[in-house]
Amino acid sequence: MRQLVSLVLALTLISGLAFAQGPRLTAIVHTEHFIVHCEPNMANTAEIIASDSEYWIGDISRRLDARSYLKPRIPMFIYRNQGDFEKATGQHRPGMVLGRASSEGYVELDASGIFAPAQQIAGHEITHVLIFRILAPDPMSLPLWANEGIAKYMTDDWSQSDRDLLAEATIAGDLLPLQSISRQFPDGQAQSLAYAQGASAIKFLTDRWGEKSIAKLVHATAKTGSFDRAMRNTTGLTTKQFEQQWQTSIEGRFGIAKILRIARIITAIAMPLLIILAYLNSRRKRRRALERYRLEEWEEANWRDWGGTP
Repeated sequence: MRQLVSLVLALTLISGLAFAQGPRLTAIVHTEHFIVHCEPNMANTAEIIASDSEYWIGDISRRLDARSYLKPRIPMFIYRNQGDFEKATGQHRPGMVLGRASSEGYVELDASGIFAPAQQIAGHEITHVLIFRILAPDPMSLPLWANEGIAKYMTDDWSQSDRDLLAEATIAGDLLPLQSISRQFPDGQAQSLAYAQGASAIKFLTDRWGEKSIAKLVHATAKTGSFDRAMRNTTGLTTKQFEQQWQTSIEGRFGIAKILRIARIITAIAMPLLIILAYLNSRRKRRRALERYRLEEWEEANWRDWGGTP
């Protein structure tokens, strides 16, 4: 499947059905696993999104060991543009929130394609719905950073901007403690960093314990009701130890960049001093040359006064 752009997607616990807020979504497209609601003149778009969503749910349910959670079909509400999406969902962050998944099991998308293709957004939100179904009746037992990290990992939603954010925060010592983003993400630039950290932590999990560790972690959380216990069952580590090892891994990865940054800072501080020293040294050389010239002129004049010839 195509590489995904980095998206900031909302994971929201909400009540009530989206069609109650979007009465214009009167057309319906049915597939094996989805019921897609849209405006009548968006049926072709809905069919394309539904087709890609069928791919996503097949792939993601297999990797999450969630094939027994495919029924009932997932309601999906697609909106013509960001404005309609905002009116229906109450999300007033244009270009930032492009889709959301409800703990009640439905998905809402901005289908305009202005900021990102809706087919790409759908995969992220479908992951959330499947995780919600596994975790039911306690969908918040999985920390938000893990939920979002899994969604980004499953849809290969890892961009250069994510890497840059993570590198800059690591070098500057500004990483967010995972515990602080377990229930809510901060606003602004820190929100993007929270998503990047979640994806990075899950990638670390799979690198060390294999991709199957994701399904094991989610199902163990659902079974025990405790993410801490699930983490120990999956990795043998406490959540604190896991975070420490993950942080050590990315600090090592960006260690060279940190050294280069320190070198640039030292160079920036030292350069003005080096320029001043070079200038002073040049002045001393000129002054000495002038003194030698004057001394030579005096000796020559004195020699002539005593009858010498040049």
